[in-house]
Amino acid sequence: MFRPPFGPYPVELKETFPIGQCELPEWDEEMVVTGCRGIRALIDANRGIAVTVRCGPEWGSIVGRELPEVRIEQR
Repeated sequence: MFRPPFGPYPVELKETFPIGQCELPEWDEEMVVTGCRGIRALIDANRGIAVTVRCGPEWGSIVGRELPEVRIEQR
């Protein structure tokens, strides 16, 4: 799972604090870029893993720019 500005997180934590209980504004480019830093840290700590990010078309170009090695799926 991915939620800017937190970045990636295990699906089991989707209802926990602060991810599940926080109020976030609509995503913007800065939030997505910040979240991509978390994905970058995950990739760097786990060399050789395959990462897929599923996002709306409005965010795919930003994710692709920040993380060119990940697979992007449009939702």
